[in-house]
Amino acid sequence: MLRGNYSIKRFFIGLLLFISIMLYTSVLFAYGNPVKLSWLPPLTNFNGSPLTDINGYKLYYGSISRKYTQVINVGKDTTYEVNNLTEGSTYYFTVTAYDTSGNESVYSNEVSKLVLPLNKPPVANAGGIYSNAEGQVILLNGSGSVDPDGSIVRYEWDVNGDGIYDYSDAPATRSHTYSRQGVYTIKFRVTDNLGATSEAVAKAYISDTLPTASFTGSSVSGTAPLIVTFSNTSSGYDNPLTYAWDFDNNGTIDSTGKDPSYTYATPGIYTVKLSTKDSDGSINTFTRTNYITANYLYALDCPDGGNIACMRRTDGGSDSDNLVDGKPKADVEYEFQIRIKDTSGRTPLYVKLYMTQRNNPTNDSFYSYTMSCSGSYNSGGLCTYITKLGPAAVHKYYFSAQFFDGTIRRYPNTGYITGPQVQLLNGYNTVGIPRNIGTNILDGYTAFWSTSVYRWNVEGYYTAVTATKPVRQGEGYKIQKQVNTLPEHAGYADILDAETTIELKPGWNIISNPYSGNVDLSVVKVRKGTSTVVNWTEAASNGWIENAISYRSGTDWGYVLLSESPPKAKLVPWMGYWIYLNMKDATYYLLIPRPQRN
Repeated sequence: MLRGNYSIKRFFIGLLLFISIMLYTSVLFAYGNPVKLSWLPPLTNFNGSPLTDINGYKLYYGSISRKYTQVINVGKDTTYEVNNLTEGSTYYFTVTAYDTSGNESVYSNEVSKLVLPLNKPPVANAGGIYSNAEGQVILLNGSGSVDPDGSIVRYEWDVNGDGIYDYSDAPATRSHTYSRQGVYTIKFRVTDNLGATSEAVAKAYISDTLPTASFTGSSVSGTAPLIVTFSNTSSGYDNPLTYAWDFDNNGTIDSTGKDPSYTYATPGIYTVKLSTKDSDGSINTFTRTNYITANYLYALDCPDGGNIACMRRTDGGSDSDNLVDGKPKADVEYEFQIRIKDTSGRTPLYVKLYMTQRNNPTNDSFYSYTMSCSGSYNSGGLCTYITKLGPAAVHKYYFSAQFFDGTIRRYPNTGYITGPQVQLLNGYNTVGIPRNIGTNILDGYTAFWSTSVYRWNVEGYYTAVTATKPVRQGEGYKIQKQVNTLPEHAGYADILDAETTIELKPGWNIISNPYSGNVDLSVVKVRKGTSTVVNWTEAASNGWIENAISYRSGTDWGYVLLSESPPKAKLVPWMGYWIYLNMKDATYYLLIPRPQRN
């Protein structure tokens, strides 16, 4: 009987060896541990007879196919999770069944799994703290977020903390504008390429946008009673705006209109203040200090009705140029005029003409000349200054007066008057360059736009000005006219030296004014050798020099020598002059003082 049982068991074992077990896994790839496996229990022997004595299963696995290094007896369960696998490795799995006698079947089908590293979630960084004013853009910046084992594919922003993401897109940064002031909680969420998410929170502090108060006024200066109309240019974010005007800065609100007018009945200088309030109560105040000038007493105006304001020619010709019968003339004089009124009748502290030869002048480009005044200041006195003008590219001027109480008036109130075009004479001219050319080398054409430029030598003849023998400050030159006026030389500054020294040679010399302002000949000095300095009149009395400066009239007018002596004579910028030194006993120098600048 034992033999018979033994034969039956062998047959059963044989059947067991041929049972079919199907092994499955729940995923194609595994991310980290565990790896979960499952299989179907066999129900019949190989011959189709029922299988009734299955006692359990063994799970085999290893890192090489069909070479299993690990085995786990899992009992009668048909699922199992394998833990502690090495990330990044591929594992191969199979299952066998065993019966109550310990007999074990053949391996089931083999499955493999790549154990991928466990996905690490991203780390959200919402940036901040954010701040700006309402209505102004802030830049939300989540670029500080990171994903340690992949990439971030989505950035989402809930800008007001209400649980609704207002922006859900790929960029890490985006702009946002808060329409109202307040403190906002910003929720921020990032998602990585495997779907993991992370959140962060930031704050946005949005301040109030203050209104901007601003205004201008028309007719802000004039004689009292003075009516000024104000134009309100205020702006604000929280509309509507309301306004409070204090027209004389005395603390009393004079108007709440948007664009009011106000009459200044009493002479004085007034400060105007405007307070602008927006709809949420924020206030901004704008003040224009000493903005309104109402004056009964003081006025400057132009008496001339010619082509160029506040000026006339003493010979009655057109004030636009120096032409006589269509030909330029050297000795044309221009009378600058300004009418000054002070109804108190008091004498002004000064009345001055300010003039420059620059197209784009600055305040320190102007030289000032005291004007001679006559008539009644109560009804309007006339102040004049007479001078010739050199052939400069441009003349610009204005007037200023300081009244008895220190009040200063200017005419025109802003800007400048452009003077006449003073042309070079036809033929030859004597000229100079009143600019600080320093060590720059200027040949004749560069300096005067003429190819025929000559200097006078003590030997009594002319030599051409060249790059090797260039133009010098204070020296005069004979040039042939090839353009109407001399170049401006705007790139060179004015000479700032308090005095310019010019060496004189015995006999004739051609000199020029090195400064851009008139110099009265009476204030010019002469130095003998290294010590003795006398004024021009005394030098002439001593017989050192002839008491005159001379210039040619031009070929149209006989090319005669015209002379002037103090007190009338002036060294005019851009003109050249002949002077005669009688002495040979020492070296003599001409000392030209800098004229008064603005």
